[in-house]
Amino acid sequence: MQQDAPQLSETCKCLRAAIIDEQSTIRAFDLKASFLAAFLAAVVGIAQGLKKPHAPGLLLALAVIAIVTAAASIAMTGLVLIPRKKKRAEINLGGYAPQNVFHPLTTDESTVNVATFAARASRTDWVSELTFELFKIGRIRAEKEKHFRAAIVWAGISFASGGVSLLWSMVEQS
Repeated sequence: MQQDAPQLSETCKCLRAAIIDEQSTIRAFDLKASFLAAFLAAVVGIAQGLKKPHAPGLLLALAVIAIVTAAASIAMTGLVLIPRKKKRAEINLGGYAPQNVFHPLTTDESTVNVATFAARASRTDWVSELTFELFKIGRIRAEKEKHFRAAIVWAGISFASGGVSLLWSMVEQS
């Protein structure tokens, strides 16, 4: 089904806006993960200070739990921050063959020059190409969200056990 030019243009604008929104969400996850990593470093530092050889068993156990769960959260945070490529095969293309003209500098073709690239771009079905890019970016966002949520859970456990350790230690000292 062929779309008329104004409708096609509007469809492309909407798809491009969706791509920009997904990219913004990815950047937000990266920023939040960076802050979480900084807070976790503080928790590990506090927990390390509480882990003394003469500490009572529960206090020592809480400090160790804080450190281990902080390490798990840092690992999940790393998975948020480290970029990964999803395989094209994981996206149901429905017969479409991506032209890879949306990100031209990532192409492996050494024979591509400006003229051949411009010709390929002019023959591209932009609705399908933008939809393909949206699917790729959406997969990246979903992966980052999954890892960030896991990092938050581990960080919560780490903060709670570190906080209880710290309070217990303060009560013991007074």
